[in-house]
Formats: sequence, C-alpha cells, structure tokens
Amino acid sequence: MNIVAGLLNQTITTISSTTIDGYGAKTLTSVYSDINCRWQEKFQSVLDNKGQEVLAKIEVWLPNMFNNSVVSIDIDYIFLYNSITYEVIAFTNHVNMLGEREYIKVFLK
Repeated sequence: MNIVAGLLNQTITTISSTTIDGYGAKTLTSVYSDINCRWQEKFQSVLDNKGQEVLAKIEVWLPNMFNNSVVSIDIDYIFLYNSITYEVIAFTNHVNMLGEREYIKVFLK
C-alpha cells in the first residue's frame, strides 16, 4: 500500500519530453496526461543536474505507477498545470523501508 496515494489529489494536465532539432526548435512529446499529483507552491533551494544551487518554485509528488506503467521523469521534461508550463530542475525517488520506490518528488521552476 502506498502511503502517499491519498495525498495525490491534484491533476497535472500534461508532462512532456522535449527535443531540440539542429535549428534550435523545441518539440514537445506528451509522456503523461491527467496524472494525479501533490502540487505544492513553495520556494526552496535545490541542486540542478549541473550541481548549481537553483531556486525551485514548485514541489510535485508523482505516483510510482500510472496506467499500469512505472512513472519515470527526466530533466528535460515540461509540466503543464493550470495552463502554465514549468521546467524540471531536479527530482528524487522516495523509497519505503523495503527499498521500494513510493513516489517521485520533482522540483520545478
């Protein structure tokens, strides 16, 4: 039983991956749609993938599973929530006492 499942009471419209072509044009590809989450607006310092300290505006908790598939997040993903787009700064996996992943915590700007 997932202890945070009852806390995931908001819905992210879309989580998309991004690719940039040789001309610098960005293409978004939807990875997840209408995924439940816990959305918290709070400012906090986090380390990005380059080890730089960055100010995150949003902390999101995502479920481990969605539509019978394991959820995975990458640093180039874009989140759409309430018609506003957010970029991923960093993410961490939270595990239970058995070493199983319970949820993903994502930091956005």
